[in-house]
Amino acid sequence: MNKFSPESDDANGTKVCAVIVTFNPDLDAVTALIRRIQNQVDLIVVIDNASQINYANELGALSINYVQNKDNEGLAAGFNSGIQ
Repeated sequence: MNKFSPESDDANGTKVCAVIVTFNPDLDAVTALIRRIQNQVDLIVVIDNASQINYANELGALSINYVQNKDNEGLAAGFNSGIQ
């Protein structure tokens, strides 16, 4: 049996996390995206790849985890840090 199948005992505590990686995003678009998915996931992590503006205050009101990288590390690195 696949350990991630719905029949598995290990699946009972599974959480769903959304990772959003941004770079100089449109704040309204990111806010709208977060609001659309909030009821579908247990945790939202926004990885900001060294944007010129820190949106921590604006997005923090939406009950998410916000991480601003010092350097733009690219999408793959952003997603990797988001799932850690």
